[in-house]
Amino acid sequence: MRKLILCGALAPFFYIAAAIIGWLLAPGYDHIRDSVSDLLRPGMPNKVLLDSLMFLSNIFIVIGSAAALIVHKKLNKPVNAGLIMILSAGILSTLSAHVFRLPMGPAMTLSGIIHIVIVALLAILSLTFILLIGYGMKEYGGWEKFKTYSIITFILFLIGGAISPIVVSSGLPLVGLVEKISVAIYFQWVIVFFIRLYQFKGA
Repeated sequence: MRKLILCGALAPFFYIAAAIIGWLLAPGYDHIRDSVSDLLRPGMPNKVLLDSLMFLSNIFIVIGSAAALIVHKKLNKPVNAGLIMILSAGILSTLSAHVFRLPMGPAMTLSGIIHIVIVALLAILSLTFILLIGYGMKEYGGWEKFKTYSIITFILFLIGGAISPIVVSSGLPLVGLVEKISVAIYFQWVIVFFIRLYQFKGA
């Protein structure tokens, strides 16, 4: 069961693989200008493969966080709450990517509205669990610096999230770049946290 915690650390690599493969197979795709979501639109090359990789990314984060909750069931309440939020984020990401999609046309649909709400909720969840876990894990030996690391990650991720709508509304061809920087900030924290949690023997 402990080894399943590493699924959380592996999850980002499925997302990264989808982004790279999609870029290689989609003519005209620009990493700076275009978002990863553009690779998943109907009619894009090898969409089934990319959808599968994104699905695996979400499933692995769910498995990793569920395993952590079972193996480290004696962790304090902030960390447990954070792990539950990570698990919930994985489920919500799956719903937003595979069930509630944005419409292709200009007219907004109920599915599109739900997608936008889920994306906003995911951003709030991510910011919250980074802080909760950062502050919660500082109580355990060897994790003292993790709080500072989590605060820095939180600030950078928050800045990225604040810049994104500004870039979109201004029409600057930098949506893909801002999105990928924000995702990278989030993913590096996820990878570090789950690897360290796998190695952790204290709870």
